[in-house]
Amino acid sequence: MAEAIQQWWAMMVGAVTAVIWMVRLESRANQNTKDLAKLEERLSAQRREDMEMRARDWGRMENAIDEMRADIKKLLERNA
Repeated sequence: MAEAIQQWWAMMVGAVTAVIWMVRLESRANQNTKDLAKLEERLSAQRREDMEMRARDWGRMENAIDEMRADIKKLLERNA
């Protein structure tokens, strides 16, 4: 047994190192997947918020334009 260990110790160390490296690689891949999911969720929330803000801004602009139209109509009626 001792001779086998002496003869194959480098291969055993290499195999153990490869297994440890693969475990670390898998862990990184899993973490990257979680980070990507969080990023997608955050971007989706940001997009929803941006769309809501745009809708509010469009509503304000429509109100302002309606007021301008009413003012222009009043001015035209005074001059006519």
